[in-house]
Amino acid sequence: MILRLQSLLAGLMALLTAALLALGSASAKPASGGYQLFEPAALEHQKHIQLSSLGNFDYFAKIASECCNAPNKGAFRTTDAVGVTGTRAIDKAQSYETGVREIYGGASLSDRSFTVIFDGRRVNGIADDVTVINGRTTAVDAKFTDDWANSIRNPNSPNGTRSWAVAEQQKMVDQARIYSEAFDGGAIYHTNNPALAQHYTRVFNDAGISNFEFVVTPTR
Repeated sequence: MILRLQSLLAGLMALLTAALLALGSASAKPASGGYQLFEPAALEHQKHIQLSSLGNFDYFAKIASECCNAPNKGAFRTTDAVGVTGTRAIDKAQSYETGVREIYGGASLSDRSFTVIFDGRRVNGIADDVTVINGRTTAVDAKFTDDWANSIRNPNSPNGTRSWAVAEQQKMVDQARIYSEAFDGGAIYHTNNPALAQHYTRVFNDAGISNFEFVVTPTR
């Protein structure tokens, strides 16, 4: 009789242990790094995600990209500042171009020169610099603006809707298309103004151009 009771109790304990383990598995989701995310819910119902360390961010970025990446949406890669000299806008733009070229070491004129057929015509051009990214030759272009609010490249500037300003804005789009045709890697645009980067990222995307990147390079 005692042996039967002991056997019964052992069986009950085994069942209880299994139930507790199952309950624990249902209420906690193991994750990398030795931590657990409790009370799992559908992503759209999650109001808060606990991170045990910065090293686990990538894991959560995969399962909740819209949560983790939202604050960085529209953010641009930023480099160290480059020196700008001169008093006229054209002088500042030229010195900015020199500073951007120094980031890449400065390719030769022959390496920066290209010829491409664009809109049925032959176009000869010279990129500010060239670099190789993931095995693909990529144009580098410097876009300095001394005052974005009044820049003719800004359609919302006081002169932004004038014919000559609209032509300059279209030149930006045409140049991006030409770079996409001439270079496997498209183009990397360096600008000192994030507003310019945001505006032309949208303009290029709307024009169906995807082979480009804007990088913010401040001035000092």
